Amino acid sequence: MGPILKGSKGSELGRSPRVGEWPVFCAHRTAGVGRNLNAARLARAPSLGYVRRSGAFTKLGVEMSFETDGCLSSEIEAFRQHVRETEPFKKWFDAALDLNRLGFDMLRIAPTAPSDRPQLALNTLFLRVHQSLQSVLILAERGLVADARVVLRTAVECVIAITALANDASFFEQMMDAHRYSVRKRAREYINNVAGGFSPDEIAQMEEQIAQVDEYEDSKGAKLADNKWYAAAMQHCPIVYHFFYRHLSSDGTHATLDTLDGLKPTPNTDGLDDVLVMANLVFLWSAKPYAETNGLADFSRQIEDRFGELIDAANRQRRNAAVDG
Repeated sequence: MGPILKGSKGSELGRSPRVGEWPVFCAHRTAGVGRNLNAARLARAPSLGYVRRSGAFTKLGVEMSFETDGCLSSEIEAFRQHVRETEPFKKWFDAALDLNRLGFDMLRIAPTAPSDRPQLALNTLFLRVHQSLQSVLILAERGLVADARVVLRTAVECVIAITALANDASFFEQMMDAHRYSVRKRAREYINNVAGGFSPDEIAQMEEQIAQVDEYEDSKGAKLADNKWYAAAMQHCPIVYHFFYRHLSSDGTHATLDTLDGLKPTPNTDGLDDVLVMANLVFLWSAKPYAETNGLADFSRQIEDRFGELIDAANRQRRNAAVDG
């Protein structure tokens, strides 16, 4: 069973969440509620002219002109600074920056024996999540919220693997077999479909890879397969799958109607608080098993405290938004 994290009021963040105790994104995003996109809304998607006339560039109180260069405009720095200093975003940025430093502190001192391949894999995956946190913040503070969600979805997949490795070191062998399966599948597809784009030596190398994986599969006595993320998540961290992986896949990563909802051709803050809360939570969910498996007890307690503080703050924001609404 994966690590149980608790809010300050004792609500377990393990296998059976009480949705009412979770941040706003869990309550209003689940099953697409509040994110439904229809043809009429799609038809009203803003053009550059519409955005200019609507004053979308000045809603934060800062005059902007991004219609020529968008997020590459030199004026993006003013936008970035204002967003970082404006509530409700400021508290989530501050929390994430604190977690970023915490991550560096843990990465500097965690010992790992080179022979412990599952732990090495877990630690490297945590490094990936840590870098993704920084990437999400860089994108988010520049108004690229949709792209921040894409990066966050990649981090969530790493969290599933981290949690699985922390609970069952044999998951590393599943990852290795999935890698072999992917190498063979990719080589076969290249040879069968686009062989003309490769040299004879490259074709020979791919044929050798196929033969090596075939030989390994025969010795194993079982068919290789790709990673089953759903099965791994259901066993080790179902909350991560349902509230993060599924959510970010449907309206962040894949080309669905949900991904078109709210898109604008210029920097904006729509959904910014949502992605910042998720970024903090996703990082904490990876940091907990990293600290525990590396024997970092002091950091593990700090992570527990930060998790509780974050959940409480998100729930307060949700309640205040309900009152204001």
